[in-house]
Amino acid sequence: MRGLAAAMSLALGALSACAGGDATSTMNLPDWSGPAVTCVHRVDGAMAVEMTVPTGGHQLALADVTRDGTSARVRLAYAPPTGELVPQVVTTLRVEVPAERLGDATAVLVELAAAGAPPRLAVATSRPPR
Repeated sequence: MRGLAAAMSLALGALSACAGGDATSTMNLPDWSGPAVTCVHRVDGAMAVEMTVPTGGHQLALADVTRDGTSARVRLAYAPPTGELVPQVVTTLRVEVPAERLGDATAVLVELAAAGAPPRLAVATSRPPR
């Protein structure tokens, strides 16, 4: 038990040490609590962001891409289904992010924002070398 407490203390210390710096050296912990989000890196440098949703009616669109040094922040607009009747079918939504928008970024943060809500970090990923 003492070993576990020491390991937890060390992990918390390391986490708090990451509180400053740029996006590539900062610990970014996802706080998105919606449907699952993944990234697929393309050979040409583009990236696809995929969301697996449990029902029809969800919407996902590219809102913005900003770059800061070696990192890029991809912001997606998300809208859950509206209405009382939605088809119960698992669906994968896909948004393509062109390589030109990502530039030479080696780290990508993917945020989702629902209407009227602040953006939430869904995925922090590194891009494979090209």
